[in-house]
Amino acid sequence: MGNETHRLGRTGEAQAALYLKKKQYTILETNFRTRLAEVDIIAKKADTLCFIEVKTRRKTTRGLAKESVTLAKQQKIIRAAKIYLQKKAPMDYRIRFDVIEVVPEKKGFHINMIKNAFQVE
Repeated sequence: MGNETHRLGRTGEAQAALYLKKKQYTILETNFRTRLAEVDIIAKKADTLCFIEVKTRRKTTRGLAKESVTLAKQQKIIRAAKIYLQKKAPMDYRIRFDVIEVVPEKKGFHINMIKNAFQVE
């Protein structure tokens, strides 16, 4: 990943975190890593624990950001979520997997949160 692409991704993750805080989510972790996978943001709201993949795109000409969260990527996120739950989370939370799309605009960012973007099979 190039420097500019990496910077864009980090900016998108920061914007997504701000968006979540405005929506009354509590950010528990950012960039939670395991040997095999990473979850961009882990947040909670009420009794729901959300594992969130953030996708940032300059343009939508090559498709929507959410379309790049392939089945393989979903499986990696689910594996990381299971490890997180084993290590850190009480079991009385509902679990949800979301995707947040971030697209820079002239005056800020367009943010689209897709709740329940995918589920454990």
